[in-house]
Amino acid sequence: MSNIIRANSLWYKINPKPYEPERQTNEIVWSLIKNPSLSQEQIYRNYFEKQRFLAKVLYPTFRKDGRV
Repeated sequence: MSNIIRANSLWYKINPKPYEPERQTNEIVWSLIKNPSLSQEQIYRNYFEKQRFLAKVLYPTFRKDGRV
């Protein structure tokens, strides 16, 4: 299912990539629209860095040896 969004008086049609969650595709495209100066690779790196941070906060490790 594709989504249609409007930003800066332009319309964008978002077609989800195969084997990629729709939420991820939408966040990537929205970041590309907001930051056109960044490359697609950098946007993906930022997305996964954010996901790692959220996972670390939401699911902390309870080991006593201090390893992450």
